[in-house]
Amino acid sequence: MMTLSSVSTFFLLCAVSLVHAHVRMVHPTPRTDNDYLYTFDEGVCGENDDKCAGFCGDPYDSSLNPLTILQVGVPQTLRWSVTQAHRPEKYRLSLNPTSRDERFDLDDNILATVTNSDAADLGNVGKKGDFSTTVTIPESALDTCSQANGDDPCVLQLFDLYYFVSCANVLLTTEDLSLSAAPSTSPSITCVNNRDYKLSQEGNKGCAWVMRKPEKRRQKLCRNKSTLSNCPISCGLC
Repeated sequence: MMTLSSVSTFFLLCAVSLVHAHVRMVHPTPRTDNDYLYTFDEGVCGENDDKCAGFCGDPYDSSLNPLTILQVGVPQTLRWSVTQAHRPEKYRLSLNPTSRDERFDLDDNILATVTNSDAADLGNVGKKGDFSTTVTIPESALDTCSQANGDDPCVLQLFDLYYFVSCANVLLTTEDLSLSAAPSTSPSITCVNNRDYKLSQEGNKGCAWVMRKPEKRRQKLCRNKSTLSNCPISCGLC
């Protein structure tokens, strides 16, 4: 027999399933284009609940997830899109300076919390469209998330303080990236392994396999121009 609680949860899930899309990070490049990553898998959570503190939907995989390099100590414009706004119509952006999907709710990890109206682009219609806010990532995050030190990427989470999230893997640097960035963009570089690339047509060895090899073996594999261009993360280009 279904309890009142289970009935309520059932109808809530049904209501959410009728909505086609929600939020997706645009910059930094998200792990996935899926904008329907919802936190029911971790239990219902809200603005004052910590159950969303370790949720990203798609698993962390530094060999496959897109990687964006961000410069610390300078303003960074974070951008996202919304196709279904929910109460409280706020967005929290957090950076966990480790390679784990957790602790996004800690005060020290929260970069910004903004309202729908404050972050909305001028061309938006209603409460949907494109959104952005500017943050400055502290240099203290370099201790565990540094391109220079060869640390694993850390995790940036967008959460709509309702149920939906979008996450991106980032590395941090003190280098001036503005020279390599396009005009009017934040100083950053995006790097992505090709998920479909295989070292041979018959095998299933791809970029993730290259990354797991010992250093000398990895360097030898990356001398192949095709492997180097398809697996820039695995080959240490970024």
